[in-house]
Amino acid sequence: MYTTLRDRPPESSRPGAAGAAPATPPAAHVDGTLPTPAGRGGRGRATRRLRQAVGPTVLLLGLTSLLTDLSTEMVTAVLPLYLVGTLGFTPFQYGLVNGLYQGVSVFVRPVSGLLSDRWMRHRDIAAAGYAMSALAKGVLVLGAASPAMVSGSLAGDRIGKGLRTAPRDALLSLTSRESDLGFVFGIHRAMDTVGAMLGPFVAFALLAASPDSYDLVFVVSACVALMGVAVIVLLVERHPPGTAGTVPVNGDANDLPVSGAGPVEAVAVSTAASSLPAAPAVSGIPGVPDPPAAPAISGPPVPPGTPDSLDAPGGGEPSGRPVRTMRAAIGLLADRRYRALTIVAGALSLCTIGDGFVYLRLQQEVDLAAYYFPLLAAGTSCVYLALAVPLGRIADRTGRTRMLIIGYVLLVAVYLLLLVPRPGAAVLLGCLALLGAFYAATDGVLPAAASALLPAGSRTTGIALLQTWVALGQLAASAGFGALWTLYGASSALWLAGGAGAAGCLVAVAVLARARVLAPVGAPGPVGGPGPTGTPVTQDSGKETGTDG
Repeated sequence: MYTTLRDRPPESSRPGAAGAAPATPPAAHVDGTLPTPAGRGGRGRATRRLRQAVGPTVLLLGLTSLLTDLSTEMVTAVLPLYLVGTLGFTPFQYGLVNGLYQGVSVFVRPVSGLLSDRWMRHRDIAAAGYAMSALAKGVLVLGAASPAMVSGSLAGDRIGKGLRTAPRDALLSLTSRESDLGFVFGIHRAMDTVGAMLGPFVAFALLAASPDSYDLVFVVSACVALMGVAVIVLLVERHPPGTAGTVPVNGDANDLPVSGAGPVEAVAVSTAASSLPAAPAVSGIPGVPDPPAAPAISGPPVPPGTPDSLDAPGGGEPSGRPVRTMRAAIGLLADRRYRALTIVAGALSLCTIGDGFVYLRLQQEVDLAAYYFPLLAAGTSCVYLALAVPLGRIADRTGRTRMLIIGYVLLVAVYLLLLVPRPGAAVLLGCLALLGAFYAATDGVLPAAASALLPAGSRTTGIALLQTWVALGQLAASAGFGALWTLYGASSALWLAGGAGAAGCLVAVAVLARARVLAPVGAPGPVGGPGPTGTPVTQDSGKETGTDG
C-alpha cells in the first residue's frame, strides 16, 4: 500500500500499465547509492564525497568566518604600523598589546565551552561571540586616537573570539564524519583565509586612496563585521542536521534523545525514528486493534558498574552527555591522549611570537614602504588559502599530530630566515610562504585532532580547554619576545624563539609517541586503556574510538 497519494507512482510508470516501458532499475551499490553513468565515474564519486563531507552548515559557518576575518584583518594588517608609527609604541609595548590581543580570551574560552556543552546552544554562543567582536570594532572607530581605547577594543574583539571559536569548531565537528574532520576544518579555514587575504588588500586600497586615513579602515571593518553576524544569526540553524545525538529535546540538556550514539550514529537513529508509524490520537476503540508499539531506540547497553555521573573522568557519561561543572571539564584530562595533545599544544605555543613581529622585522630589514605593509599579511593568507585543504586531507590520512609538528618546524624556519643579514625579496617571499604553510598545517589540524579524541557531549569544552592553554602560551611568547627585542635586539630574540620552537618540537614527538597519538587516523590506540567515551580500547577498536593521528 502507498502511504500517501504523493507516493503513488503515475499510471504510465506502473507495471502493466499501457505505454509503460519495461525497465529494470539499476542495482544500488553497497552504500545504497546508485551507479554513476559511464564516463563520469571518477568525477561523480568525487562530487558525491564532497557533498557528503561538506554540508550547508560548514559553508555558512565558513562564510561567517570569511566576513569576520576580512573585517579583523583589515585592522590587524595595519595595527603594528599604526601602534608603532602613529601612536609611538615601543616593541615591548607592542608585545604587551599583542599578548593581550592573543591571550585575553583565556578566561572566556573555558566558560564558553562549558556553557555551550551544558545548554547545547553552540550556534547561539558562537553568534554572541561574533556580535561582541563587531561591537568592539565600533568602539575602535570612536577611540582610535587613544591607546587605552585601542587596547580595550582589541580586548573586546578577542573576548568575542574566545566565546565563538570552540562552539563553532564543535558545531563543525558534530555535523561531519570523523574520517573527514581534517578536510572539513580545512574547507572552513580556507574560507576563513579568503577573508584574511582580502582584508589586507581592502586596507591597502583604502590607504592608497586616502593616505593615513586609518579611521576609514576602522569604519569599513565594523560594517563588514556586522554582515558576518547577520549570516550566522539568520542563516545557520540552531541545531543543524547531524547533531541529533547532542540536541536536547524541548530545550532540556538533561533529556538527550539517544544514549551512547555519536553524531553519525545519532543521525541514523533519528532517521529511523522519523520513519516509524505514528501512534493514533485515540486508542482503545472497540473492534479496532491497537497499532503495534514502536520499538524503543537506544544506544549500546552500558556495562554493569559503569559510573552514572557527569563528573566521571572523560567529562561525562559513556553516552557522551554534556559536562556541567568545571570539575567535569578538568576531568577530560584523564584521557592520556587528550592530555598529551594539550601539553604539546601549550609547549609549542610558547614559540608563537605573533605575525606582527615577523612583519615589523621584514619591513625594517627590507626597507618596505609603509603603504605596502598590509600586503605582507595578504601574502601569508594567499599561501594559507592554497594549502589549507590539501594539508587537512593529508593530515586525515597520515596523522594530524604529525602535521601539527611539521607546521611548527616551518615556523622555526621562518625565524631562521629573519636572521639572514641584508635580506632581499627572496627572503621576504620565503618568510611569507613558510608562515602561510605553518598556519595551514596547524590552525585547522589542531581542533580536528582534539575533536577525534573527545566525546560529542563534551567536545566544545575540550576544544576550549585546549585553546585556552594555547592562548596562554601565545600571551607569554608575545610579551617575552617584545621585552627581549627591546632589551637585547631583534636578533637575540629571534634566536631564542627559534631555539624554543626546536625544543618544543622534540618534546612534542616524545610526549605524543609515548601516548600513542602519533599513529595515523584509524590506527589502534593504547591497548586496554580507556577511549574518549570511556570504552576500553583494544587492538581492533582503534577506529571505533576515534584514535587520532
